[in-house]
Amino acid sequence: MKIVIIPNEKKDKGFQTTKQVVKELLSHGADVCMDASLPYPSGAVTKYDDFPADADVIVVIGGDGSILDASHCAIRYGVPMLGINLGRLGYMSELAPGEISHLARLFDGNYTVEERMLLSIKIEGQPSMERLAVNEVVFSHSNPVELTYLTLTDGNGASVKYRADGLIFATPIGSTAYSLSAGGPIVFQDHPSILVTPICPHSFFSRSLIFSDREVLTVGCGSQATLNVAVDGRPWGVLNAGARCRVCRSEKNIKMITFKKENRMNALFSKLRSLDEI
Repeated sequence: MKIVIIPNEKKDKGFQTTKQVVKELLSHGADVCMDASLPYPSGAVTKYDDFPADADVIVVIGGDGSILDASHCAIRYGVPMLGINLGRLGYMSELAPGEISHLARLFDGNYTVEERMLLSIKIEGQPSMERLAVNEVVFSHSNPVELTYLTLTDGNGASVKYRADGLIFATPIGSTAYSLSAGGPIVFQDHPSILVTPICPHSFFSRSLIFSDREVLTVGCGSQATLNVAVDGRPWGVLNAGARCRVCRSEKNIKMITFKKENRMNALFSKLRSLDEI
């Protein structure tokens, strides 16, 4: 089995957790690969310059941000991904550092691969401007103290106008991220849908909307100023005055490995309760 490890150098000081993961995987005969640019002592680890397209699994060591950064490889090559959490909460991670021995289950088939939906974002009139989002797409004003003026239109032409700090389009995965902080609901993975949550709307119409994953939504910029567009927490592009951007479910999914068969709500609430301890 060929396994690619993508560690976060800043969170894993001295690659301490990475070394444990490598040791565990090698003990089961895995071909462990890592980016050649990383200052990790090679040993029995295969270094690569170009991501190995024939990889069987990607193991990401870090927080949810690390998983999001690594997701483009997982999506592009269709490789299932597994996260080991070194971050604060790790909503997207499957294992904690103390559970590295669970990686043995990769070799006896005792795991499940879940396919989770992505959003496709495309600015109209710009053929090359298309991107996939795992968590969310955020439209916001270039000046943080000014309101955005946005129009949301569904596939049937029905529309609603927003005056707000911004607008969040989230997947079920992303419903526990920025959208949740903005007052949006939690949507579980077995309910594919597109969640739209306004950020600090200057209106009584301040509730989130949940659309079918088959819906094709369009957001139009009604502001005189340019709006910023961020994808999964990273700046991506701009939406000029009068421009429109299409947001819908992508034909591609992201594959995530899970070992745990516990109740999803219990697992989620356990992580949410940990917020009170921070």
